[in-house]
Amino acid sequence: MESASFSEEPFEITEAANATVTNLLPARSKKLYEAAYHSFKDWCLQKSVKTFSENVMLVYFSEKAKNYKCSTVWAQYSMVRSCMLIYDNIDISKFRKLVSFLKRNSDGYAPKKSKILNREEVKTFLSEADDDAHLMRKVK
Repeated sequence: MESASFSEEPFEITEAANATVTNLLPARSKKLYEAAYHSFKDWCLQKSVKTFSENVMLVYFSEKAKNYKCSTVWAQYSMVRSCMLIYDNIDISKFRKLVSFLKRNSDGYAPKKSKILNREEVKTFLSEADDDAHLMRKVK
């Protein structure tokens, strides 16, 4: 009895799979994801990096951590991780030293608390704020 060989996929299957994979990124923020990914790829070209090892990722994100808050670095990591999994078939979430670095970088971080108006402050704003300056804010 002959066994079926799955080494060659039909062209249509490959094309359909590629189309599906490109739609895995969130539609609303796809440009942000790709910008983060291209920023990483540009950094790799600048540093003459040819392979994506854990050490390469560690250096890249440690450089990011010097200029950005840890929440931004985590967001960049998430975007680069998703794109690398889709485009390069590399799962950087398995890079334990990198994840440990990101966690250690977040130690002591306290996010800013957003100021929220209470009901009385909203009423005061709507009744007393100058319409010439704030009409568009009042209407929305």
